[in-house]
Amino acid sequence: MEKPPISEVLATTGTPGWWSAETSQIVSNYAKAVWFVIVGLASLFWASKQVFG
Repeated sequence: MEKPPISEVLATTGTPGWWSAETSQIVSNYAKAVWFVIVGLASLFWASKQVFG
């Protein structure tokens, strides 16, 4: 069974069927968590380089 093109799905439902407000909230939260981890690790790395040279 073929899936309809995304543009068609968007035109009929507004968003893909599996995508919802909750999904975007979860994705957003994961993105923030990943960002904080990356920034945290980078600053720890930078700080340790400053301290230990």
